[in-house]
Amino acid sequence: MGNGKFPLAMLMLALSAMSVGQDAMAQAAKPVTNGVELTKSESVLSMRVDGEMVVSPDGRVTEHRITTELPAEVLSLIDKNMAAWRFEPVKDQLGNPTHAKTYMRLTVVARKQGDGNYSALVENARFHDGEGRRGKSKSDKHALIDGKSGVRLVSKPRIDYPPLMLGNDVNGAALAQLLIAPDGSVEDVVIVQSALFNAKGDADILDKARAEMERNVLKAMKRTRYTFAPGTDLSEIRNRLGVIPVFFQMVGKKNDTDAGRRAGQWRIEERGPRRAPLWEVKEGIERVGISDVTGVEGFLPSRSSNLKPLSGVPTL
Repeated sequence: MGNGKFPLAMLMLALSAMSVGQDAMAQAAKPVTNGVELTKSESVLSMRVDGEMVVSPDGRVTEHRITTELPAEVLSLIDKNMAAWRFEPVKDQLGNPTHAKTYMRLTVVARKQGDGNYSALVENARFHDGEGRRGKSKSDKHALIDGKSGVRLVSKPRIDYPPLMLGNDVNGAALAQLLIAPDGSVEDVVIVQSALFNAKGDADILDKARAEMERNVLKAMKRTRYTFAPGTDLSEIRNRLGVIPVFFQMVGKKNDTDAGRRAGQWRIEERGPRRAPLWEVKEGIERVGISDVTGVEGFLPSRSSNLKPLSGVPTL
């Protein structure tokens, strides 16, 4: 449930991206992955959508508003999907079920089918309290997110642009999960997922380019240093855990991803599989994939929501 069919013509603007020449890519030197395993990618279109909703005392979504301008087909897909969402009732301070409002960021993903059309679905839903939205604080007494970030970046090494990507004008990003030690060093790190944007060509070469990017990010993240806000409980692993997206973008190039970073715009991705994080602190912590981020987020701390999905809510 929640899938939608989209005609090819609807997505033609998204598909007008630069195509990496197969000959040029094939002639490039093979990267050394240094322990980052080579994974196969899939071609998808992704779109990020912002909105807000109200959950009733019985756990149904009684109101929702999409604040991103969308094609009618995508809006209809989201409306139908949300009609099936069910949550555990949110309780007030007296323990009584109550209405609850939250902001949300949805990720819609479309895959090309054998008939040339696209099948789309809402892949992930993340809920937040609106802090920092459009540069303003929108705290609400009914906000449903806890886990504000007490982590601050102190220093990070320069990350080299991967040669295979640089030589072929390819943009991309890798999403790293970090466990930060109490002294601010990185205790553990794993690349959760990566993708190349607006890139076409030999699949094996593209996969090697992604692995090269993952290797560069992994190496740099191990040398990054952070500090914690005063009073942070460092014995609680979730306070030292989070993900950070690292984007490689060539501003002004014909495949620049400015449009793809905006909500409501399709982004073409050669996307690797999502790896299981090294650290899972508890059920309810939101999960983030490479298609959920746009490069402006910075360090995303482990967050949990008082909204507990029962059925129908898409999660990674």
